Amino acid sequence: QGSQSFSDFSAITDENVKVRSSTLPIQQEAQQDLCSLFDAYSAANGWANLQIYSTTDTTLDASSIYTNVLPDRNTGYGFDIGLITSTGEVVPYIKKHNEWMITNAWQYGFVVRYPSDKTETTGIAYAPHHFRYVGKLHAAIMHDNGFCLEEYISYLKNYTLDSGGLSYTLDSGSYTIYYVPADANGTTTVTLPKDAVYTVSGDNQGGYILTVTNTAGNTVASASEDTTAQTTESLPTETTGYLYQ
Repeated sequence: QGSQSFSDFSAITDENVKVRSSTLPIQQEAQQDLCSLFDAYSAANGWANLQIYSTTDTTLDASSIYTNVLPDRNTGYGFDIGLITSTGEVVPYIKKHNEWMITNAWQYGFVVRYPSDKTETTGIAYAPHHFRYVGKLHAAIMHDNGFCLEEYISYLKNYTLDSGGLSYTLDSGSYTIYYVPADANGTTTVTLPKDAVYTVSGDNQGGYILTVTNTAGNTVASASEDTTAQTTESLPTETTGYLYQ
């Protein structure tokens, strides 16, 4: 299941991951893909000229290179990047400086949280410096459909345990994604094949995103009516996780 485990950058030794402070908080489950993202950026551009400037700051003061309020910063799944100039100064990152991150971040599980063409949907002005981790699977689907996070969550609500899930193949892995509304009584349960491999992410809107890894006999749709082949799982009380807004 998706976890909510804050860490920092103190144990990250990747020379391509440059941070303003090693104590900046970040969710542990985003770290490996973050390192892969910055390694790929450095390889493509010749050097690592980006700094992770901030992570969980919901507002930044007047001395900061960014002062805009971004509610997504409080999740620990996002980061703001600054551009390191040839003189070593860190300045605001804008798209025209380098489009590689904008174009390729999704391949590593990150999306531009507030895109330029989605301001009416997100309610936030374009923020090319702010990236958000949603995981490679969700980022790929968002990229394929041109979704921002709000649109993606609305889209997933069409795929329930009753109506059938959204099937997707990524890197030779097969997955089925379901939207599960939280039960009003506080305990939400789902019936899955025994030994099912799955993750749960909250949407912060009173529901869950259930992602099942498809293997032989391990899909919700094909679960036998024989109850010995099924198991009942209780979802976390809090509807927060990867897709927390």
